[in-house]
Amino acid sequence: MDNVIRLLNDKRKMSKNGALLFLDMSSAYDNIVRKKVYKFIEKNNILTKNELKLLKFIHSNIKIQVGNKRCKTTRGAPQGLSTSPLFWNIYLNSLIEKLEKNNFLVFAYADD
Repeated sequence: MDNVIRLLNDKRKMSKNGALLFLDMSSAYDNIVRKKVYKFIEKNNILTKNELKLLKFIHSNIKIQVGNKRCKTTRGAPQGLSTSPLFWNIYLNSLIEKLEKNNFLVFAYADD
């Protein structure tokens, strides 16, 4: 947080505008469309083919239980899985890039 305050103060000293935006998206991880993230990962060579295959395998075997009924999930990134924050940042990448192209300094953090 100190770095953010320092950056805003520096902008003010240079007579430039600065702004902070905090987004708290309800059930953010639950709403990720996995196929979009998989395509982005593949297109940008973020993971090897085998690593991506393993990630898809992990996601395809996630099950939720409500009462006595169990079902597989087809979207979202599970809370507690170590890759979920990165998965969320990849999902938001296009928004982050648009903001950066318009001279916004972006700090992305996922904590669902």
